Amino acid sequence: MRDLHCYFIQVNTSHYGDSCVIRPSKTETSRMVTVKGGKNSTILTEDLEIEALRAFQFKEHITQMDDHSYKVTPPDFSRENVGVRIEDGNLIEMK
Repeated sequence: MRDLHCYFIQVNTSHYGDSCVIRPSKTETSRMVTVKGGKNSTILTEDLEIEALRAFQFKEHITQMDDHSYKVTPPDFSRENVGVRIEDGNLIEMK
């Protein structure tokens, strides 16, 4: 989960741990929402800034190092695929 450069949503019952929304940033700011336990069902919402994440992912690695809004993308991360995602293209058909 830590090597992925995306928002990650984990949903569990109180029997299996916490539910959370995680973004690809440093540890101190990565957890956007965390809920653990409880007898009552709960619904929490969070706004995901997908456009800002895609814009960050599309930057060159050296430019990402200066921008601390997200962690840098992993090695060999495809900026070409990010461009397709921005244009709502189908990644499955890419070669």
